[in-house]
Amino acid sequence: MTLIDEVKMKCSVCGKSSLQPVLMSSNQMGYQDMDTRPSEMYRSTMETWILECPHCGYVASSLDDDLIISSAYLKSQEYETCKGIEFKSSLAEKFYKQYLIENEKFEEIDSFFAILHCAWACDDAKDRENSKLARKIAIKIVNQLVKYKEKDITDLIVMKADLLRRIGEFDQLIKEYENFRTEEEILNKIIMFQLEKAQEKDSKCYTLREVLVE
Repeated sequence: MTLIDEVKMKCSVCGKSSLQPVLMSSNQMGYQDMDTRPSEMYRSTMETWILECPHCGYVASSLDDDLIISSAYLKSQEYETCKGIEFKSSLAEKFYKQYLIENEKFEEIDSFFAILHCAWACDDAKDRENSKLARKIAIKIVNQLVKYKEKDITDLIVMKADLLRRIGEFDQLIKEYENFRTEEEILNKIIMFQLEKAQEKDSKCYTLREVLVE
């Protein structure tokens, strides 16, 4: 059962308080999507994952988290207009702003998941153009992480295959992953599934059930 409550929360940036949705409890039944989006009921709690201060525009998982970059960035045109992108979903806009903040902090992993969540919100709003844009940004982040090789990001590399397929980059997926293998058999099975669907020019959303349940 999902329980969401409204809690008065003080913003760490402007010091003003506002009522914010807070997830008290939830559950999951079934299999997550190939890109790690959880199943219901937790799937439908995204509005509690990112909060926005109505007074200064700061977004964060919790508004009492300190803003590491200059607060002046929150007043920049880039931030306020989401670089001029017009989202159909206010939730997608919040996740994009979170991506911008994390990007300014050079937190690649956090920026990756923020823009991935933005893509999910766009999916729900049937905002296909911006869903594709968000996934392209996520792909670029993975490519940068691969380039610098500072940490093990095998899971993200496997997720990138799904991102490529979902935006219709079938040939690129096949080129990059036809000889790709990991030490984890389940990840190899996921890649083989992605390659199979890429050959079929299939960009639909799939869950791990297709790989785990034979």
